[in-house]
Amino acid sequence: METSSDYIKWNNRLAKFFFNEEMAGREVLLYVNRQIIHSIGEGLGDVEHFINSVKIGPPWVTRSGLCQKALQAYEGWRNMDDTYPPYIAFLVLFVLAEDIEGDFAPNSYYPKLNKLLGLPQEQNSPPSFYRMSELWADLQKWSREDRHEELGRFVFRIRGEWRHVGLPLSQTLLSHNERENLKVIFDRADLDPTDAPAVDIMNRLLLRYGTRLHLLQNRTLDVLVSPIAQDIVLKNALLEFIYEELADWDGTTPSTDKATVKESRTGLRICIHEDILSKKMEAYFRFKTNRKMPEAELNFIWAIGNKTLTCFESNANWSSPLKEQPSSRIFNASSISWTEAFELKDLENNWQAKLHGAHIRVFIPGKNEGLPDWIESHHLERQTEFLVAANSDEVGKITAWGSGHCERFYEKSHDGLPPGWSMYFGKNATNSCAGVDSLTLSDLVQMKIIGGIKIGRGNTYLKFGLPRIILTNVTGLEKIKINGSEIERIDPNVQLWELPKELELHTPLRIEVYSDTSPDPIQTRIISLEEPCLPDSFNEVPHRAKDGEIIRIDVTNYAVGSIVIDVNKIEYGSSSNILPTHLSSRIIFLGSKPGEIIDWPSETLPEGWDPVWAIQQIDSKQWAASFCGRAKHLEVNHCPGKPVSDHRAVKRWKEAIWVNRRITRPPSLPFLAKIWNRYKEAAKNA
Repeated sequence: METSSDYIKWNNRLAKFFFNEEMAGREVLLYVNRQIIHSIGEGLGDVEHFINSVKIGPPWVTRSGLCQKALQAYEGWRNMDDTYPPYIAFLVLFVLAEDIEGDFAPNSYYPKLNKLLGLPQEQNSPPSFYRMSELWADLQKWSREDRHEELGRFVFRIRGEWRHVGLPLSQTLLSHNERENLKVIFDRADLDPTDAPAVDIMNRLLLRYGTRLHLLQNRTLDVLVSPIAQDIVLKNALLEFIYEELADWDGTTPSTDKATVKESRTGLRICIHEDILSKKMEAYFRFKTNRKMPEAELNFIWAIGNKTLTCFESNANWSSPLKEQPSSRIFNASSISWTEAFELKDLENNWQAKLHGAHIRVFIPGKNEGLPDWIESHHLERQTEFLVAANSDEVGKITAWGSGHCERFYEKSHDGLPPGWSMYFGKNATNSCAGVDSLTLSDLVQMKIIGGIKIGRGNTYLKFGLPRIILTNVTGLEKIKINGSEIERIDPNVQLWELPKELELHTPLRIEVYSDTSPDPIQTRIISLEEPCLPDSFNEVPHRAKDGEIIRIDVTNYAVGSIVIDVNKIEYGSSSNILPTHLSSRIIFLGSKPGEIIDWPSETLPEGWDPVWAIQQIDSKQWAASFCGRAKHLEVNHCPGKPVSDHRAVKRWKEAIWVNRRITRPPSLPFLAKIWNRYKEAAKNA
C-alpha cells in the first residue's frame, strides 16, 4: 500500500538520478520510460507503485487534484530545508506519459496522460495543468541559481507550439540511451570536441551514423530532416544540446570493460606563423584537449619518421608546440604530407594525437584562444579573417569561391608550405563553399564561456579570475547583456567579450545573447561570482600529519585547514622564514645558475644565492617541484644563468632537474610550468 512517505522516497531517488555531481555544468533532461522507472524503483516499487505514490503526493498536501497537489508541494518548499525540490516526481510523471503506447493521434498528449492516471482518455487536461509551468521554471532557477549547476543545469524549454504540453515533451529531446550513443557517433565521425564542425555538417553526420548504426530513434531522425517551421526550432534546440554534449566529451566511448585503460585521443592542429617581411610561413603542431594532460611531458613516437615529439600543457587546454627530441627544435609540420593522415602515440601515457588528411585546410586567428599565429579550424566563421591552404587540385574551386563570396580574397605567395600547396587570405565570407566541409558557414549562433577560475564544477567563478565569452557563427549584429546591461567587445575584429570587473558578488548574473531579428535572447547562461575566503572554523576539517595522512586529534603536531599546530621545528632542522621547509622532510633547493643546489636538511640552507625551486620528496620514487623564487624569476624573459665553476655541483643540479624529470611532478600552474621547462632545457644542455 503506497503512502505519502513513499512519494518522498521516489522524489529523492529521481532527483539523485537526474541531478548529481557527474552532471555538474551539463544540461539535465528528465527523460524517463517504464524501464528507467523500474530501474530507479528497485527495492521500492514498480511503475504502478510510482504512479500511485505521485497521486498521493508528499505528506503535507491537503488538496485533491493531481496538479493542485503538485502546486502545494512547490509552494514555499525552500522554507522546508529540503535538499531537492519536492515536486520533481510530479514533473517526471508528466514526462512518463509520452511513453504510453496505444492508438493515439499524432501529437496527442492529454489522452496519454489520462490513460497513465487511469482516467477516461477523452477528458481534457487535468485542472491547473496550465500552472505546471511554474514548477518547470522553478526547477531551472533551483539548478542554475540556487545550486550553481553543481548538480546539473535544467533548461526551461518548450517543444512544439503548445506551451504547457511542450514543457514535458521537451524532456524527450533525446532518450537516455541516445544521449550515451552520441559518444559513439562522435567517435565514429572522428569529431574533435574542441573544434566542432558547422551545423550542416553535424546534421549530416548525425543522420549518417544515427541511421547506419541504429543509434538514434526515428523520431529524433525525423526532427533532423523536417522542413516544418515548428520543427526547425526544435531541431536547433536539439543541435545546441548535441554541441554541448560534444564540447563536454573527453574523447572516450562507453565500455563495459572497466579494466581497460581508456586511450586519450586528440586531434592535431596545424598552426601557421607568418613572417610578413620575409614572406615565409612556418607550420607547426599543437593540439587542444578536454582531458587533463599529464603533469610530465608527453612523448609521442612517430613510427614512420623514427622521431620522438614532445609537448606539455600550455594554456587553456592547449599543448605547447610539438618539438623534436633530442634537438628541442619545433617540428616542421610542412615536412609531412597534408593530404594524408599523420598519427602519433605516447604509449607510456596511452595518448594518441592524429591529423586527418585533407586537400583544403582553414586557419583562423588564434586571438580567441589566447594564442599567437593562425590555428587550424574545422569550420569557417563569419565576420572574421582567415587563411585557406589548398592543394593544387583544389585551387580552381577555392579561387572561384573566394572571389565571389568574400569581402577580400587573394593569394599569399609565401614560402614554407608543403610542395603543391597554395595559401590564400580571406575576409568576411558570405556563403559556404559547396562540397568543402571546412568552408561551410553555420547559421546556429553559439555562446561559449571560456577560461576563468571556477569553484568546483558548477557555474561559480572567482572574481579575480573572470571568464570570457566567445560567440561563434555570428552576423556581426549580436549583442551581449549581463542582467540587462550591454557589454562591449574590446576588439571589433574578434568575437570576444570580457566581463566587467565591477559585477556583483553572490548574485545570479544572467548572460544573454541578442540578435537583430528578435527581442528575445537566443542564448542564455547564468553564472555567479565569489571572492576567495577561508572558513571561520576548521572544526569539521580532517587533521593531517606532515605527509598529508589523516590522523587522530590527540597528537602534538598536526595541520588543520591552513593552521599548523605545535610543529616541533628542532625535530626537522632549522627553518627559514621564506623557504618552504614545511613541504617535506627532504627538499632539494635549486638556484637560477646550474650548480646552485642544496640538499636540505643534510646541507644547510643557502645564504649566497636565492633558491628558485624546491624539489620536495614525496616518497622513495616520487618528487614534486614547487616554485619558491622571487618576482624577478617570474619575468617573461627569465632563464637560468651561467653555470658555477664547481663541475660536481653542476652535475648534481642537472641530475635533480633533467635526469629525474620523469619522477618529478612539475608545477600545476601553466606559467610556472613554462619556467620549469626552461630549467629542464638548461639542465639537459648543462
